[in-house]
Amino acid sequence: MKPTETADFHIRWSWYNISRMYNTQANEYGGTMAIGYTLLNIDKDGTHL
Repeated sequence: MKPTETADFHIRWSWYNISRMYNTQANEYGGTMAIGYTLLNIDKDGTHL
């Protein structure tokens, strides 16, 4: 079986492309996807990751 024939290959390939797209957008503003995710999860008690 070729790697491209497995389900996990397509999931990983999709996630890589999504991650790259968001990181490219965040880079235009001097940030990263990880920083954006952390900022979205801050509330009055701090972060809950």
